[in-house]
Amino acid sequence: MAMVEFIDISKRYGNTDALSSIDLCIERGEFLTLLGPSGSGKTTLLNLIAGLIKPSGGRLLIDGKDTASLSPGERSLGMVFQNYALMPHMTVFENIAFPLRVRRMAEAEIRRKVQEVLELVRLPNVAARKPKELSGGQQQRVSLARCIVYSPALILMDEPLGALDKKLREQMQFEIKQLHAELGITMLNVTHDQEEALTLSDRIVLMNNGAIEQIGAPSELYFSPRSVFAADFIGQGNFFEAQVARVQGSVVDVQAEGLTWSLHTGKPGCQQGKPTMVLVRPENIRLDAPDSAAGADGEIRLDGVVIDHLILGGIVKHRVRLASGKEVTVQQANHPGTRLFGKREAARVSFLARSAVLLPR
Repeated sequence: MAMVEFIDISKRYGNTDALSSIDLCIERGEFLTLLGPSGSGKTTLLNLIAGLIKPSGGRLLIDGKDTASLSPGERSLGMVFQNYALMPHMTVFENIAFPLRVRRMAEAEIRRKVQEVLELVRLPNVAARKPKELSGGQQQRVSLARCIVYSPALILMDEPLGALDKKLREQMQFEIKQLHAELGITMLNVTHDQEEALTLSDRIVLMNNGAIEQIGAPSELYFSPRSVFAADFIGQGNFFEAQVARVQGSVVDVQAEGLTWSLHTGKPGCQQGKPTMVLVRPENIRLDAPDSAAGADGEIRLDGVVIDHLILGGIVKHRVRLASGKEVTVQQANHPGTRLFGKREAARVSFLARSAVLLPR
């Protein structure tokens, strides 16, 4: 039985559809992320589970129970917020103990459980401190500890890392992932941060305009997006407008950039003469001098001129303008031997046909 099940759920605000015909199962023990831009419906889904709002149509089941008559307190869930929601006048111990005292647990058991979760989140010595004495990362760990101390069946996280700087966000991603592995609690995360979603999730639900755009494992959404929106929202991409010239089995010939590309990415629905879009990720493109030797069979080569390059620590990105005027981003590992092309320098971009993804247009 799924932990949470949405059955044809809709939510309307006046004449606006915030959610339309949502069907979704969240499995027990999984880490699922709702990903999408602002206004896509992800927070509305979270609030429906929390019981903060009611659906306009459809059914929502939690642990097999219809939530129509369940109050928020009857749903066996915990919430972690972006702003931590810690009570400033209480110590860390008192903040974490609060939900246990509400449940009238014995004081000795409260002390044991609070210390246990503080050790779990790697903050064993901060029980007597006030929230203002902690860093942002420590406050978020206390917020997590307060959430897991009473063993909810489901944890909801609303942009939990949004208030942290990049380095702290990355550190907390590892810690949340480790906590999930140790506890096995079902976790639902809401974020607009694609890197966070790709790092933490067992599955990602990509939302767009109140509907589900695509569901799948992080690798599936990154390497096999089903739409231009999905490809563009998750990761970076170079998109080439093309037209289908021939379909033969799994091989599709397309006309793009004045050439015929034979792509081994045939999908149902490809029709000769139809417009399409070809996605090539920046890390799948090689940058060479225009007179460089030919590469592997099935390689597509396009000449251009370098606009500029950016050094981003361990990677370097070049922007190249092709003969057609289209601009392409190339991403390479940055090491002492990496060649950096200068402005207006002639160059050739190359990529394997099998690395391209055909998308509807």
